[in-house]
Amino acid sequence: MERKTESGDMRDETVVVTREWIVEYLVEIHGQEPLKHLSILRGRDVHDVQARLYQELREEYPTCEKIEVTVMRLLPVEKDTDEQMFELGGVYQP
Repeated sequence: MERKTESGDMRDETVVVTREWIVEYLVEIHGQEPLKHLSILRGRDVHDVQARLYQELREEYPTCEKIEVTVMRLLPVEKDTDEQMFELGGVYQP
């Protein structure tokens, strides 16, 4: 059987868009003070960012048996930073 393909068929040319997400979370380890984290992770959607957060936690806390994580903020970055506001020395000037 022959497969007919129209010229407008775009299935082979799908573009996966990844974006940056701000993730603010709190890590609690038994017997220690809670630690606040702020990360910028790349992902297509919330599920992809969650998987990347799990990966980051495994790398950051490889010897811990149990940690409790509370995500306080998970937001997509809506606009790009204006690079002209930064000097070569890395000083931000609003």
